[in-house]
Amino acid sequence: MVTIDSHVVVKYQNEPFVAIPQYLIVESSSGQKFLQMRASSLPIVQLLTGAKNPSRASLTFYEPFKKLHESRNKAMDRYANGDEDQGDEANQLFEDQDGEAQRQPRRHKIQNLPETINIHVGNAIIPCLLPEDRRRPKAADLAVPLESNTIGAIIDHVRAKVEELEAHMQQPKKKMSSFYTMSLGPDCPVLLLPLLASSKLLAMAGVPEKVVQEVEAMMSSTAPVNTKVDQIVQLLRTHGLAHDQVLTPSQILVHPENRGKSMVSYYDVWSKGSQMTSVGFQPKLLDGQTICTQMATAETKRLAQVQANRQLVSEAKGHLAPVSGQEGFLSLAGSHSVAFLRCLQAGIQGPEGYHVAVAKSDPAWRAIEQGWCWIVLAASIEEAMPQLPNFIQHAANSSNSISKAINELEVALHVATAFEKGLSLPDAIQQASQGDVRCRASVPAIAKFVQNFGGGSQGFPLLHFLANFGKQFNATLLVGTELMSTLVSLDFKQATCIFPMLRVAAWATMLTSPKSQDGFSRILSTNDLQKLKAPGMLDQVTQAENMLQEAWKVQQDLLVEQTHHASHLTKCFGRFAVRVCLFLTNKQRAGRETKHWQSLQAILTAYTKEIQDSSAGDAIADHSMTPNMQVTDVLAASNKTIAMLQNNHMELGKLYTTKDHGAKVFKLTDVTDDHATMTHKPLFQDEEEVHVPLQKLPMWKATKAMMPMLCPQDLAREGMTAKLLLEERARSEVQLALHRAAEKHHVDAQTIAFGQNPQGLFAIKTIRKTIRLVPLGTVNKAKSTAKETKLLIQHGGHSWTIGPFRQNAQFEADSAFCLIPYFWCKPTSETSEVTMVHSTVVESGITIPCLENPAPLEQHQPLLFLAAHAEASEADHGEPEPSEAEPKAKAKAKAKAKEQSEPPSKRAKK
Repeated sequence: MVTIDSHVVVKYQNEPFVAIPQYLIVESSSGQKFLQMRASSLPIVQLLTGAKNPSRASLTFYEPFKKLHESRNKAMDRYANGDEDQGDEANQLFEDQDGEAQRQPRRHKIQNLPETINIHVGNAIIPCLLPEDRRRPKAADLAVPLESNTIGAIIDHVRAKVEELEAHMQQPKKKMSSFYTMSLGPDCPVLLLPLLASSKLLAMAGVPEKVVQEVEAMMSSTAPVNTKVDQIVQLLRTHGLAHDQVLTPSQILVHPENRGKSMVSYYDVWSKGSQMTSVGFQPKLLDGQTICTQMATAETKRLAQVQANRQLVSEAKGHLAPVSGQEGFLSLAGSHSVAFLRCLQAGIQGPEGYHVAVAKSDPAWRAIEQGWCWIVLAASIEEAMPQLPNFIQHAANSSNSISKAINELEVALHVATAFEKGLSLPDAIQQASQGDVRCRASVPAIAKFVQNFGGGSQGFPLLHFLANFGKQFNATLLVGTELMSTLVSLDFKQATCIFPMLRVAAWATMLTSPKSQDGFSRILSTNDLQKLKAPGMLDQVTQAENMLQEAWKVQQDLLVEQTHHASHLTKCFGRFAVRVCLFLTNKQRAGRETKHWQSLQAILTAYTKEIQDSSAGDAIADHSMTPNMQVTDVLAASNKTIAMLQNNHMELGKLYTTKDHGAKVFKLTDVTDDHATMTHKPLFQDEEEVHVPLQKLPMWKATKAMMPMLCPQDLAREGMTAKLLLEERARSEVQLALHRAAEKHHVDAQTIAFGQNPQGLFAIKTIRKTIRLVPLGTVNKAKSTAKETKLLIQHGGHSWTIGPFRQNAQFEADSAFCLIPYFWCKPTSETSEVTMVHSTVVESGITIPCLENPAPLEQHQPLLFLAAHAEASEADHGEPEPSEAEPKAKAKAKAKAKEQSEPPSKRAKK
């Protein structure tokens, strides 16, 4: 894509061209162009001083430049007082006036002023454009005609005293003399040229290819990250691409690429700001240590940078200072400090728990009003080396991680952003690992998540969703190395799906966890994540993944259509993902919500409803974060309206109590201009109604107690047939049937013996009759996902499983435990060893599983039944037929053994 932008370049005699940004050029009502002479603007300083790379890029405190502002203000005062003759001003412009009139209040409005006011500079009369509101202009509002003679006169005036300018700018005299010994030519001393060019080519023109190569080599070196930044800044200074400049917080916004495009969190701004003010704000720690870059010269990109900050403010729920439009720089290091000071200057209040009051005598206000020295990078650097601002931000964030820990998500965003800027993935990972990164051990796992589950290289949308969702809940928690590794290495054993959305849901859950310890999320454990890949969870996990993917597609479509606000969609999908994850891991009680969801379908239904709650109007103006507030004209308001305003705890339909009526609970049902109506409904008496004078409403307090209530007759009649009672009755019937069957088929100690080492059940004597072993144990309702087992009873419309009571395995004399023969009978894989087979008995109409002997038992013979896996194998392959070569006797023996292994009931039928 080619971007065409319009600029103006100014040339003074034989000096190089100076490109003037479009935002410094304003128009009068008649269409005449004026140039804003901002004392802290680098192009203006370069033009007026002639210095290509001034060490001090500001003329704010340079006396000749200040005289220009004072002269304009005096001319305004004279005009306002009726003295429109400005003829003597030329003689008074640069002389101290003992009888100077007292200054007017700052920014006061002056009546009947024209659009321009004239001042004398040397022999030239220069009109200065006045603000539209006709208030006393700021120093930065000095605007003069964009004409060669006018600008030439101002350059002459600023350069009149070379030594003073040299001392102010701190430049060697020898170097400056080449600029100041020139004089204006008679014809056209200043050349103004309109320039049309590609913004990218214009921005990169000032960055030599050799500098780009050297900077890239420094970034890829093995030196410590802060050492690299120092080396890079020094190199840029040498080539005139970086300089020191005193800036105030009001001039600086946050760079849109900060912290992997998540910029700053208002919660972190106030958290760090409250820490700074609690220990005492120290501007000297910021002086010369903070780094920023000039805003882009291309109009489209500059507007995008401003819009990103406006969006950040709109999502901050009123806890960040608004964008004024007068800013010209973007912070790379020190972003939280600047944002906090901007909030103080604008009178912004912090979120709950961070209400900070700073006295005007505090050093923080000196920093706000006077600023401090910044390292300023040229705007062209970002166009030539897109990855450099991101690299500097990461280094600065690392060094500031004592106050704000860098979590895994910020590292992931840094890796993604560096990859988008042209770095290879290994180089981006290496860069993210440098510096004071608290989660350095997790970087390999984070890189794998970015590579496989970030949403693809076209913007990594899933990572940015996590960042935006986390900001809505002030989420800055760390996950931890073990959990991060488990999250990316989960193997669901599915050839066609790696479950990316489920992993994103798990990260969102941990990121917004209400439970934490030492900055680490404590809502999910590695065991919780491992359970998701269990075979029994496969159906639910697959259903959840499909639901999440479909919901994500719907969200992306809505974002494209712009029918819903982006923050609303992010919050809805984030809630949906967290609910799904907590449902699957059975951790719903540990989440932020108190509601317990019964199924995935119920969660999906709630998400669909929440999505539809946002109207198209929300996409235009972000009012979702602001409570409804109505303006009331109290002069014309009724008694009812005033009473409700004075008693904001009163609300129709709410419950209240008062001392005059003891423990009775009343509901506010009506309010008129005379009184409020309260009603109380006892259990058996008629409803009571109390009329309360409006002046006595403060005596009524809101209560959480409930109004007396009788159960409806229909519901009371159904109480004994409730589902819970029916299930419990069925379970009790199964339990009773087990006891009766066990008593009926009891086998005494004279017949069988319990053994240990080896454990088992044995025949004490030869047993020729049929014995039946009943599995007497605990009865519980079978789960829907339970595996098929022999110990299963169907009754009352439900399946019931039988579990063993605790057995007296050590044969202790005074033990409270029991010995149930069924559970001492052991399985075997050999058909020839089988002495017991599965059968059933019927007791009280309930079919109960049991074990019985198909043939007589010899003395001391162990009681064994065929193991389930052996039984399944035999059922699959069937009984092999004897071959012709097999002896007939052997075949007969085998057939007889098979017949004996059958229950007696089947043998009787034969």
